[in-house]
Amino acid sequence: MSDVYWKKLERKISKLLGGKRRIFGGVHSEKPIDVEADGIIVDVKSTKGKKSITIKREDLEDIQNLAEKKGVMGAIAFQYYYDRNQYIILNIEDFLKLRS
Repeated sequence: MSDVYWKKLERKISKLLGGKRRIFGGVHSEKPIDVEADGIIVDVKSTKGKKSITIKREDLEDIQNLAEKKGVMGAIAFQYYYDRNQYIILNIEDFLKLRS
């Protein structure tokens, strides 16, 4: 059985961050955590679209609220279909912490 695109992406993000993939994150859970790594939780969004991806305000608020409860950073990661690059969305406060 071949892996579906979203599962491969979650594994890739997990490996890049040195974290673990949560098997029952995302749509199977009330919590949008797909990957947990040291100091960060990530909601991974996959798209088969080649030009755009939709990130809802609710998605940003959910991951941020969970991150605050856990005392870590929250992020949304995504990759366009057939693109080599992965992208991370952080709130500005967390981004500034990384720069200091």
